[in-house]
Amino acid sequence: ELKTRVADEKPWYRVRVVLAGGENDDPYFTKLIEDCGAFVVADRYCFGSLPGREEIEIRDGETAMNAIARHYIETNECPRFMNPEKVHGRKQYLKKLAEDYNADGLIVQQMKFCEYWEYERMYCQHVMESDYALPCMGIEKEYINTSTGHEEEILLYVEDANGSLTI
Repeated sequence: ELKTRVADEKPWYRVRVVLAGGENDDPYFTKLIEDCGAFVVADRYCFGSLPGREEIEIRDGETAMNAIARHYIETNECPRFMNPEKVHGRKQYLKKLAEDYNADGLIVQQMKFCEYWEYERMYCQHVMESDYALPCMGIEKEYINTSTGHEEEILLYVEDANGSLTI
């Protein structure tokens, strides 16, 4: 079958991206990004699919509630954990996600007035591009995505991450 299979048509997307950032339960934000030509291959929000679908081990003598609390403290990627190991570890984790999911770039979003993610978003953009050569875009957004006006900047990012735009 492999020898006779016809190759897939050109994909609908221009770039593959990992989404990261603070809490985001707005599916229209992902739709907006995909409507601009980026295929979202993974999301690493506070409550995203990563690391939210990890198995939580309950150790001997530990209650389920204590296991959840321990797991949250040990694996949390929230920028409010500001020690140097956590700050550096978050960037390495995002780079690994991009590699694991064959992403061409990274989009880091932050809810307006979330100071932790505001700092992280700006710093992450710099580190991902300068240290890891991974195109990174930062977006500050309102809680509800309707009429946010980010289409033009996302389109420019998609062109840039695709290698067809020089800024």
